Amino acid sequence: MSPVSSAISIHFQAVDLADSTVGEDLWQSRYTVSDYVFESDTGFSLFFDPSFYRTLQSPAALINADWDILVTQPNTLLFSDNGIYDALALIDSPSLTHTFNLTFIWLGTNSPSNQFFEVYDFSFNTTESGQTQLIKSIPEPSILWLFSIGVFLFFIFQKNPAQSPTFNVHREIL
Repeated sequence: MSPVSSAISIHFQAVDLADSTVGEDLWQSRYTVSDYVFESDTGFSLFFDPSFYRTLQSPAALINADWDILVTQPNTLLFSDNGIYDALALIDSPSLTHTFNLTFIWLGTNSPSNQFFEVYDFSFNTTESGQTQLIKSIPEPSILWLFSIGVFLFFIFQKNPAQSPTFNVHREIL
């Protein structure tokens, strides 16, 4: 029995995270899957080219109890194997309301681009394939920018005390 589907859609947002290690460009992709009904023991795999991706988050973040997630790392030493993010449905019609998230080190320029994906049946035969579609890259605000906004608001409220928020504290005296 094959899953009921129309053409599956896998969209992602690329989020530029604050880099935790100097010289590494940390990103997160947030994937949404739609227009497909998975059955138990079917799923999809996203593939990550080792020339652009390194240190895929492993173990991957838990989505919900409907999915089993597995991540394998890209390997440039042996056979230039792609990294894989695999999502296996544990029940029929698993929830697709949550995003499938993955952090990684980006080795390319600009922002991450589309990834190749495959949808597979319970025998691991490919039933569909395609490219993920970028929704929009979201840069994470820098600490300096957030600090500047805070200082600006501080001085605005210092100059105009009538506009600053007030807190009424009522004390009852017995």
